[in-house]
Amino acid sequence: MRDFAKAKPRFFGKLERLVRLRRAAEEDTGGKGAGGFLTIQRDLALRLSGAGDLRDTLEIILNGILRATGMDSGGIYLVDRERGDLEIAYHKGFSDAFVQEISHYDADSSNAELVNAGEPVYIEYERLDVPKSEAERAEGIRTIAIVPIWSQGKVIGCVNIASHVQEEIPQGSRHLIEALAGQVGEAVARSRLEARVRESEERYRVLHDYAGYAVFAFDRDLRLTDVNRWVCEILGYGENELLGRNVIELGVVHPDESEIVASNIQRLFSAKSAARETVRFITKDGRTVIADSVSVPLLDEEGEVFSIVNIAQDITDRKETEEALYLEREQLLSIFDGINEAIYVSDPETYEVLYANQHLKDAFGKELLGGVCYREFQGLDEPCAFCTNDIILADQGEPYSWEYYNPVLDRHFTITDRIIKWPDGRDVRFELAVDITEQKRAEEEIRKNEAKYRGLIEGLRGALYRMSLPDGAYEYFSPDVEDVFGYTSEEFIANPMLVRQVIHPDFTLYFREKWADLLEGKVPPTYEYKIIDPRGEERWIYQSNRGVFDDEGKIIALEGLCTDISERKRTEDELQKYRGHLEELVEERTARLEEVNAELEAFTYSVSHDLRAPLRAMQGFSRALQEDYAEVLDEKGRDYAERIISAARRMDSLISDLLEYSHITRSEMKLEAVSLGEVVKDALQQLEAGIREKGATVTVEGPLPGVEAHYATLLQVVANLISNAITFTAPGVKPEVRIGGEERDGWVRLCVADNGIGIAPEYRDRIFRIFERLHGMETYPGTGIGLAVVSKGMKRMGGRVGMESVEGKGSEFWIELPKGEKEA
Repeated sequence: MRDFAKAKPRFFGKLERLVRLRRAAEEDTGGKGAGGFLTIQRDLALRLSGAGDLRDTLEIILNGILRATGMDSGGIYLVDRERGDLEIAYHKGFSDAFVQEISHYDADSSNAELVNAGEPVYIEYERLDVPKSEAERAEGIRTIAIVPIWSQGKVIGCVNIASHVQEEIPQGSRHLIEALAGQVGEAVARSRLEARVRESEERYRVLHDYAGYAVFAFDRDLRLTDVNRWVCEILGYGENELLGRNVIELGVVHPDESEIVASNIQRLFSAKSAARETVRFITKDGRTVIADSVSVPLLDEEGEVFSIVNIAQDITDRKETEEALYLEREQLLSIFDGINEAIYVSDPETYEVLYANQHLKDAFGKELLGGVCYREFQGLDEPCAFCTNDIILADQGEPYSWEYYNPVLDRHFTITDRIIKWPDGRDVRFELAVDITEQKRAEEEIRKNEAKYRGLIEGLRGALYRMSLPDGAYEYFSPDVEDVFGYTSEEFIANPMLVRQVIHPDFTLYFREKWADLLEGKVPPTYEYKIIDPRGEERWIYQSNRGVFDDEGKIIALEGLCTDISERKRTEDELQKYRGHLEELVEERTARLEEVNAELEAFTYSVSHDLRAPLRAMQGFSRALQEDYAEVLDEKGRDYAERIISAARRMDSLISDLLEYSHITRSEMKLEAVSLGEVVKDALQQLEAGIREKGATVTVEGPLPGVEAHYATLLQVVANLISNAITFTAPGVKPEVRIGGEERDGWVRLCVADNGIGIAPEYRDRIFRIFERLHGMETYPGTGIGLAVVSKGMKRMGGRVGMESVEGKGSEFWIELPKGEKEA
C-alpha cells in the first residue's frame, strides 16, 4: 500500500494521515461532522481521566471504539519489547476457546508479520491469509479490522475490531478506529513512563533514607524543606521539629560558625556551584558534632537557585583522633628537639627528609626538611651503598644498630634505625645517631698505648623521657625504658619516687646533689650512674639532659635520653682483665695453626705423589690392554678398559682440583697492584684450546681497572669463571662470553656473562660450595670444585663474589676487589 520510492519523510507522512483520518472521522461519525468526532473524543477523555492503570485505559478505549463503530468484539495486542511477540492485553466479545487460540503470537508468525508491516487491514475474516485453528473458524467472525498501534516511530501493538454480524466495516468506522488507535499508543507510552518514574522515585527514596549520610535541603529563606532519618539521628530532633524551621535560627549550627555558615550559604545562592566545608553542629542535648558537608545548589527553569541540598558525614571521632595524634606527635617532637643527639625521619621509598631535630640542623648548619637524606647528610647524588632501609623494612619495627663515620661532619656515630608509622599511615625510617667521636678518639688512644685492637662497643638503645619540675613526676617515657631500666613507662609514670628507689646506694648522695642543682636551674648535660633492676642486678646508665624553662627563666621540666651502658662497662673491665690472657691465647693458637699447616703440607705431598702413582699405573696398564690385547678382548672387555681409563682420568682431575683448593686455602698471599687486563689475557691463553674446541666467542669490553690482589690466585679465579662460561651451554649452541669491568666506590667489579643454560633460583646458594654439581658427568664434565676455588680465592684476597642468572638464557658471575693502580 506504500510506494517507498515516492514516500515523503515518515514524520510528514504520518502527520498528513492523522489530519486525513480526523477529517474523515468528522464527516462520518453519525452525520454529525466535527461535532460528532469531538464528542466521542471528549467522552473518551473523561473516562480515561479516571483510569487507574494501563488495563483500565485499554478497556475504556476498546469499549469506546466498539460503541462508536457498532462492532461487537475486539482486542488490543502489545508487542513484547524483548522478544517481539504479540500478547493480547485486553479483549471483549470473544468466546473463551477463541481467546485461548489468539492470546499469543510468536514474533516470526504470520500474524506478527502482518502487524509489523505497519498498515491497517480491513478484510472478511475467511479471506484473512493467516493460519486458523478449528476454534478460530468456529467463532463465526464475519469481518475484521487489524490496525497497528504506533509510538515514537515504532509499531508497539495493534487494535483488532471484529463483527460476528456485519459483512464489512464502514469507511467512516475505519477512520475512527485508526484515529483512536493513536490514543492507545499514547496511553502505553505514558504508562511506561509512569512506571519508570515510580522506579526512579523508589531508588531515590532508598538512597535518601539509607545512604549512611545526613541529607537535608533548605529554600532561599533558609527554611528546611527536607531531612532524612540520619539528620534526625545525628542531631536528636524529630522530623517535625526541623521541617519549616530556619536552619540558622534553629540553633543547630555552632554559634562560633553561624555567621560564617550564613555567609557561605549566600555565596552558594550567588555562585550557583557546589561547595565543601567542615561545619560544627550542636545537637539537641548540647553535644558538638563535626561534619564534612557538601552543598549543591538546585536551579529552576530560569536558572535561578531555588534550593540547597546538603550531604553531610559525621567526622567527629576522626577529628578527635587526629587532634590527639597531633598533640602526641608535637610532644614527642618537642622532646626530640631537646636531645643533644641527631634524630631524623625519612621516607624509605623517596628518601625525603620528613623531620630533623634541632641538634641535627645545627650540626649541618641548614634546613634539612624536604631534602633527600643521601644528599643532605652524605653529599651524594644517589642512595648510599650502606643504606639500611632494606634491613629495617624486612624486620618491621625491630631496631637495627650500627656504627658509621660521617665524612661531611668528620664525626663518628652509633646509629639505631627502625621503622615507625608516620601520621599519614606511611612506614618511615626513624634514626637516632649518638655522637661517639670522643669515645672513638679515646679508644684509638687506648689502642695506640696498648698496641692492641679492641672491639667497638655497639650503640646502645635508649629511653626518651620528660619529667616535670619541681614535683619530679614523669610525663613521658618511651617504650624502650623497660630495656634500659627493667621497668615499664607505666610504672615510672604511676610512681614518681620509683627512679629514686632504683638508684644504687653508692649513688644516693650523688643524686641528691644533682637534684638540688636541678631545682636551682643548673642542668648537668650528662649523668653516669648505677641502678638496681627488678631482678636485683646492677646496671650502668648514661643519661643526657636538657632543661625546659618558662618565660621567666624558671626550670619547669627536664627532657633527655637514658642509655644502658652496662655492657660497655663490663667489656672495658674484661678487656683490661684478660689482655694478658689474650696474648697467651694468640701465641698458643698460632703454634697450633703452624702445626696444622705442617700436617696439611704433608697431606698435600701424599696426595700429589702417593695417590697419583697408582692412578698412573691404572691408566698405563689399561692403555696397554687396549693397545696389545685389543684383538683378544671382546667389546665388553674393551669397554671396561675404557671405563677404567676414564675413571682414573676423573680421579686425577679431582686430585688436581683438591690440591688447587688446598693450595689457595693455606698458601700465603701478598696482595699487590695487579693489572686486571693482563690477568684476563693470560687466562684466555690458558684456555685457548678449549675455547677453540667449543667454537666459543669471547669479547673483552673496554680497558679493565687495576686491583689489589694476588696475581696467581686471581688468574685461577678468572680462568675458572671463563671455563665455566664456555662449558655449560645447551647442545648445539656456540658459547658467547662477555667480559667487562667497572669501578664502584673504591671497588672494581669484573663480570663474566654467558649465553649458557642458566641456574635455577633454588640452586644459586649452593654452587659455590665444594663438590656441588647440578648436572651429571655424562652431561657436563667437572669435579664440582671450580666455583669453590673461586669463592675461597676471593675470600682470601678480601674480595666478594656473586652471580645473577636467568634459567635457559644465561648467567653473569662477578667478582669484586679493592681498586689498585695498574690498569689494562
